Amino acid sequence: MNFLLIRGLVREKRQWGPFIDVLQKKFPKAQIHCLDLPGIGTEIKGQSPVTARGIAEDIRKRWLEVEKRSGPNYLLSISLGSMIAMEWSGLYPDDFKALVLINSSARNLSYPWERMNWKIIPALLKSVTQKDPVQREKGIIKLTTRLQKDGDALAQRWASYVNNPARIRVTALRQLRAAIRFACPEKLPVPALVLSSLQDRFTSPRCSQALAKHLGLPLCVHPEAGHDLPLDDPEWVSEQIRLFVKLL
Repeated sequence: MNFLLIRGLVREKRQWGPFIDVLQKKFPKAQIHCLDLPGIGTEIKGQSPVTARGIAEDIRKRWLEVEKRSGPNYLLSISLGSMIAMEWSGLYPDDFKALVLINSSARNLSYPWERMNWKIIPALLKSVTQKDPVQREKGIIKLTTRLQKDGDALAQRWASYVNNPARIRVTALRQLRAAIRFACPEKLPVPALVLSSLQDRFTSPRCSQALAKHLGLPLCVHPEAGHDLPLDDPEWVSEQIRLFVKLL
């Protein structure tokens, strides 16, 4: 069994935090792989495509180099990562047995102000334009999480990952363009689970509800977590995945 994890807007694989270890305990025999989107993390020297399809094609090339076909493959994703996951599964339906889609959205199912809450835009702009990387990460963590007990230490650690802020700003703009343009397909070729956070300040939980309804998928809602659900409650997310995989 293989799991591939992909994150969202200008977030890299190191920012999964303890979720990877918790998921591994739920699936001790599984191989868990994390790949960065083009233009971020290990792929900082690359340029992000401006469509979900282009990003999916980029990641797939690297995925085919690491996955071993030792059992079924599952794709876990969050936010922009889930848009890429849906696009990927439509292009290559045999690549994964199932998907997990966390706090995502689509332009044909939700309003722009639901996909990105307009009320947080001033705080978001203030955060991303901060010259101090620690203050920048503090602002982003405040907007995307609700259950972090030591956000300051987390911000310090995440700030240490940033070594090319100008490049990341370019990636952010290109990824935003890809997210804005993404439209949900009429159906997915594989089973999928939708996870949502009721207290998500970044993307309205109505977006996940719309995805689940449109695609006829099961929806599980966390009552307290923020947008970065795997970071806020890795145990809850891992358990929902365990129960979902058990039913397949």
